[in-house]
Amino acid sequence: MLKRNLIAMLAALALIVDTTSLAAEQSGSAAVNGTSTGNLNNSGFYVAEGDAIYYNSFSREGGLYRVNEDGSGKTKIADGFYAYMNLVGDELYYSDGWKLTKMKLDGSAKQVLAPSAFHVNVAGDYVYYSNIGPQDGLLYRIKTDGTGTAQLLSSDHISQLVVSGSRIYYTSYYNKLFEMSTDGKSKTKLLTGKTINELNVAGDWLYFNYDQHLYKMKTDGSKLTLLSADDARSINVSGDWIYYSNYGDNKKLTRIRTDGTDREALSQAKSMYIHVIGSHVFYHDMSNMAKLDVTP
Repeated sequence: MLKRNLIAMLAALALIVDTTSLAAEQSGSAAVNGTSTGNLNNSGFYVAEGDAIYYNSFSREGGLYRVNEDGSGKTKIADGFYAYMNLVGDELYYSDGWKLTKMKLDGSAKQVLAPSAFHVNVAGDYVYYSNIGPQDGLLYRIKTDGTGTAQLLSSDHISQLVVSGSRIYYTSYYNKLFEMSTDGKSKTKLLTGKTINELNVAGDWLYFNYDQHLYKMKTDGSKLTLLSADDARSINVSGDWIYYSNYGDNKKLTRIRTDGTDREALSQAKSMYIHVIGSHVFYHDMSNMAKLDVTP
């Protein structure tokens, strides 16, 4: 499964990949905190703020960079590694060396909030995250000021996590899909399968890979709908489109409308870590970080 070796793969990528010029603004029905649930599903290496893009560099030196919408003004902001980035006002919340961290957008006032954090989601006054690892941690939340740490689940281990409005959606062991209140007091199982992963939330729909096919389902668990027989991974929903890596066709970058029509391969290259910023798609093609312009 794609994310089972996430830590090792990211460490390797950090030695060989750098991001080229960027130009875009974030849009789409799944927009949240300068990014989207789809971008966070793909490890949240990009975040947008006005006419600027902030991104994690995979060069040997690493670090957080800022670039203007037109691709000019590339500037290094700070050292470190930046995953699961959420932007709230002028503060960035992210995982750096898998530690939950926040800092100002200018690189100042850096503060570690928790020693281990994956699947970081900021909602209201809280940061939600799993600990230990990307596929077997327990669910926690902490206030954005670093106080009030609380464990929300004691049994289900988190494989993927999305916070949307007043609800939390998560998968456990990649085979059960739940929704839960943000205070952890109510929980409902929505779906069970051999595999459930690549979770996105857009409006009142969930999009995900279910038993190696692309599906959508209402957030209340109704209207489970097959969109494509493709084994869709690295799913990223943006506006009317679903972008994904088609594992059934040599991992080609592919997109399909959210109603299941107009499926098309966008690139012959293998793809992973798909991020959508405005009219641009950024993805790793197994050797470089690539950019593709698309029609939204």
